Amino acid sequence: MAIGLTVLHFLCGLFTPYNYFTAKWDIAHDRPRILQYGEALVSDEHAVKLAPEYGFTYDVVAGCLVTTPLVNGVDIYNSVTETFLNEKLGNDWREKLESSVDSLFRVARVDTIRKTILSIDYIKEMDNYLDSISNGKEHLFISVLPHEKVKPNVKVGRIMADSSRIIFNYFQVDPYSLQVSTIQF
Repeated sequence: MAIGLTVLHFLCGLFTPYNYFTAKWDIAHDRPRILQYGEALVSDEHAVKLAPEYGFTYDVVAGCLVTTPLVNGVDIYNSVTETFLNEKLGNDWREKLESSVDSLFRVARVDTIRKTILSIDYIKEMDNYLDSISNGKEHLFISVLPHEKVKPNVKVGRIMADSSRIIFNYFQVDPYSLQVSTIQF
């Protein structure tokens, strides 16, 4: 008997706060949740904000130190909740949520992407030169298109007196890793 309970605890997280039964209980009481454990992702903050629009909450229940029973219990809990959400929202709810989270994250990273581009030595030199010849009245124009994933998402240039723009460089910047690639045209 004790061996059977130990196996259920280890494999199913039976005696942890999150398992098949607690998922069913939460759903029955109109409180479906998706649980997260481990190191928080930079986009988790946006998932927490958007989840209620999809009819559930997104909760981080444990940090980096987790036990196998907790991991197994949370995985089973999430499996039950995801089945419920698939029936309620359709099978594409996760892709829609992830797309919305990605969009919010990309928009939130615009200033960070600008700073990343300005930290490139030759861009910094061009900006300083433009600043010096205009007596502090002009800087490089850095246009960030956060939703662009395939084409260049950053343009660096100058706005001329007639409001026309001259583009000097194109970059592709991954908003998650801030890896920069120069794009040649």
